[in-house]
Amino acid sequence: MYIIVAPVQIKEAFKDQYIKGMLENAQGSVNDEPGCLRFDVVQDANDENRIWLYEVYKDEAAFQAHTQTPHFIKFRT
Repeated sequence: MYIIVAPVQIKEAFKDQYIKGMLENAQGSVNDEPGCLRFDVVQDANDENRIWLYEVYKDEAAFQAHTQTPHFIKFRT
């Protein structure tokens, strides 16, 4: 397994937009990528502008494939 746990600090003005986009990215990852086993988007209990991404992939190759998907590329641009 290949696991990523990433904190992301978001500016208040962009928080809702970021969360919406990341939830779409997460759903697309789980639904469309056989190697993506889990993708959670969690808002920090102590800081609502900090978002935690918890991603589980079959292996590093599955994660690398994830970085080439349209929903990933759209979110990163």
